[in-house]
Amino acid sequence: MNLSLDHNTKTVTGTQQIEWINNSPDTVYQVEMYMYLNAFKDEESSYIRGSINNVMGQDLSNKPEEDWGYIRLNSIKEEGIDKELQQRYIQKLDNNPKDQSVVQIDLTNPIAPGGSLVLLTEFISKLPRTIARVGFAENDFHFFVHWYPKLGVYESDESGVWGWNCHQFLQRMEFYGEFGTYDMTITTAKHMKVGGSGCRTTQDDNVDGTTTYHFIANDVIDFAWVAYPDFEIHTDNWNGVDIELFYPGHHKSLVPRIIGAVKNSLEFMEVHVGTYPYPKITVMDPPALGMRSGFMEYPTFITGGSFYGFPKGVKSLESLIVHEFCHQYFMGILANNEKEAPWLDEGFVTFFEDNVMEAYYGDEDNSLVDILGYRISNSAKSRDEYVGMRNRRASVITEKSWKIKGDYKGLIYAKTSMILRSLKHIMGDEVFYRMMRIYFKNNQFTHPRKADFAVLVKNIASLELSKFEFNQVLSLLNLGLDSTAVCDYAISTVVSTIAHNGSIISTITVEQLEDFYIPVDLRFTFEDGSTIDTTWAQPTDLKQFIISSESRLLTAEIDPYHKLWIDVNLNNNSYTIESSPFTVFKYFNRAVYWTQNLMQIMSFLM
Repeated sequence: MNLSLDHNTKTVTGTQQIEWINNSPDTVYQVEMYMYLNAFKDEESSYIRGSINNVMGQDLSNKPEEDWGYIRLNSIKEEGIDKELQQRYIQKLDNNPKDQSVVQIDLTNPIAPGGSLVLLTEFISKLPRTIARVGFAENDFHFFVHWYPKLGVYESDESGVWGWNCHQFLQRMEFYGEFGTYDMTITTAKHMKVGGSGCRTTQDDNVDGTTTYHFIANDVIDFAWVAYPDFEIHTDNWNGVDIELFYPGHHKSLVPRIIGAVKNSLEFMEVHVGTYPYPKITVMDPPALGMRSGFMEYPTFITGGSFYGFPKGVKSLESLIVHEFCHQYFMGILANNEKEAPWLDEGFVTFFEDNVMEAYYGDEDNSLVDILGYRISNSAKSRDEYVGMRNRRASVITEKSWKIKGDYKGLIYAKTSMILRSLKHIMGDEVFYRMMRIYFKNNQFTHPRKADFAVLVKNIASLELSKFEFNQVLSLLNLGLDSTAVCDYAISTVVSTIAHNGSIISTITVEQLEDFYIPVDLRFTFEDGSTIDTTWAQPTDLKQFIISSESRLLTAEIDPYHKLWIDVNLNNNSYTIESSPFTVFKYFNRAVYWTQNLMQIMSFLM
């Protein structure tokens, strides 16, 4: 592409040469292209209709015309043919005739299997005021994401039928693209500082007061870039990977934290998943005026979101950078279809974010927050997002993004992470991460689907685990991925009686209060310090365990090794019989504690 930015009108005009190879068995008669910026053209687009006139806290009902954006194909031709190609907007998902986020184009010469196509386009993209990450803000801030006419992916669906995968841009929907090489020439006013995906190879000042930048990005599914005059730029390197950070000058004290988070992520992911295959990663920490452009990921380009004086004991800045970097592996290198299977990206990224944070910034107690005596971990936050869902049965996590109902983040991000965390605890770190390295190696640059992961998990589990553990894995995959079942085990009663021979008979009642039946471990601990470990291999609604012992039962525990992070209520997983002479003293201490808290609350109200 050859691009020219007019910072006064917030538009970029461009010419584009697209080379596409038909790797399918079909003869292709049409192409389909994303036109994402038209989602922000007016209130009639399907994206804005779905937002009920509110996007990221912005009321759109009285939005001035200059704050909307659009993308327009001024010309599209096949190379060597002077004839303009016929184009029309299509709306396969919702039949909204006003939506222009996908364009279909008839070809003059159909493309046979193995053949190639070269399209030549002229287009103009007008940025909206920053909305859903893309857009402009004051002081000549411009952020270009999903901003150009972009080919969809021609592929076979799960039933083997080939066609264009090029869905409209709707709420709760992210992105999908084919791998390619981007050769980008961008000309801006000289005062701009420009960063983008891939590598900036040259930067030349022109006699007319402009500067031209050249970028190359290989084997990526998209290209994003930013232009803003007031950035400071910090460069670093980790193990041969260049790191470039664009940041507002008053955020300078945060640079070591941001760079450290990138380096920690690179190290953890290379060890546990695979080698980062690109020569560079660019980070953009937006100024306050462009904050709505933060918190997002693009190939080899991620965005943060911070402010001056960000407290050291609150590590949400690091967790954000870690999260967005981990997207490079799943959104970027594996590049699953985020529109049809968002869990394969966001859920996996959330899981690895939690693990990176707990490897470098604390543990399962304080990796996210450790300030003024308040401590919380990343994984605890993720778990809370799942167990705190208003309706855990609204959708299955493998649902297509536009069909998901209820709490999207709790379902796609958090529940998937809890399933993966449960798998890790069942399989053990060594087996689990070896499996992840195989998954990554086998599927990088291929667009994996659910079966690519699930079949691998089953194969590894069948070879490496006991029959009991294997059945745990099967339950996690079958019920966790493809049902709305909820896991909640409970010790409901413990009754002990003395037999005629003087032995103590303990009857423990264990229940599955919901409908997620997964084999579970149990442990019984006795007054003399002895323990009995057993399993409930084929759970039903209720089971009683009857144990005869010489010592009195003190504690009954479900899942004593804390494998099942998918269990929504851990408080009912154990039952302890009060037997200590200090029991009364313990209850007295509890009463004092709550009395003190009550008095403190009253003092604040007076």
